[in-house]
Amino acid sequence: MNKIDRNIFLALGLVGLLILTPSCKKEASSLYDPNYESSHPTPVITSILPANGYLAGVDSVIINGENFATDLDSMTLNFGGEPGIIYRSTPTQMVARPGFKIGDEVPVRVSVRGSEFFSNVFPYKLDDPFDFYAGTTSDFAPTSGIAIDENDNIYTVVDNSSTGRIRYTKIATDCSL
Repeated sequence: MNKIDRNIFLALGLVGLLILTPSCKKEASSLYDPNYESSHPTPVITSILPANGYLAGVDSVIINGENFATDLDSMTLNFGGEPGIIYRSTPTQMVARPGFKIGDEVPVRVSVRGSEFFSNVFPYKLDDPFDFYAGTTSDFAPTSGIAIDENDNIYTVVDNSSTGRIRYTKIATDCSL
């Protein structure tokens, strides 16, 4: 038997072996399910109040929309990569503290467990809470975010760089010190 005949014989033997070997084919193990239907509709953000923006990481905003959940643990809220804290929610409105992301058009998104997609992106303005307030100067500047109590009194920590003193300051609701 010459070399060519031997190669043809081996090739035919391999083809025959492949044809006669039982298939080891298994069921597909993909995550993709072409028949999947979401158990919850996609959430939609229609507006955020206050409409002109708010302070990043402070107090609360009201997010209006559709298809939110009432179970707070089944939702996430994202302000440009920073998580928001959801205090309460109905199917059309949630009250939440914004994440600490500063910008004129911070992308806000909501997710709801069971929904196939995140909400639409809603651009929202979030300002830096570490800023100068009425009656403050660069020598007498706030060094923390602000807090608001149940009587709408506004508080911050103010550092007086000329004296080196730090004090907890109440800023009246009429913006005077």
